[in-house]
Amino acid sequence: MKLASPPEILLFDRALAGVLRSAQNGMLPPFALTLGLPRNEWHLLVEQSGSSVGASIDETRFVFLRSAIPQTFRDLVDLLTDNASPASDLLRTRWAAHVVATACFGDRHLWEELGLSGGSDVSMLLDHYFQPLHQRNTANLRWKRFLFLELGARHGETEKRPPGCARCGDFPLCFGDSRQG
Repeated sequence: MKLASPPEILLFDRALAGVLRSAQNGMLPPFALTLGLPRNEWHLLVEQSGSSVGASIDETRFVFLRSAIPQTFRDLVDLLTDNASPASDLLRTRWAAHVVATACFGDRHLWEELGLSGGSDVSMLLDHYFQPLHQRNTANLRWKRFLFLELGARHGETEKRPPGCARCGDFPLCFGDSRQG
């Protein structure tokens, strides 16, 4: 008899599968196939998740894809891992940081890139793995916007915007009367 996984593990598995699917379908930048992870760690994650997405990426292509990781991605991973929930598993939290940061580089809403059902699923995922960040979103901003505002505040930028948001039809919903740019 197989034991049921906790809800946060199921959300993580769905988010991982969603991001890998989005990456494979070209909905995310090419580096997304690697999740920004070193090859050996990426293999461990994919093996543990049972995913076959990206399994055929050879070493040369993997290195090439990782060479295209933007600095903003690395900064976002750092922001997330620096705000890890005290009780969460460190390795899975690191992986969750890479999955969430990768999804932030798509043109769709974060929940869509993660393959989740909506913003409440993203909230549950972030609350489990990155509780300090989750608790700071007191204005109930959309998560992608909130994460980039936090990242901007870290670097002294007042309105850091996620890549792709200006191209989204829901831009006014997320950014209100902010100027597009």
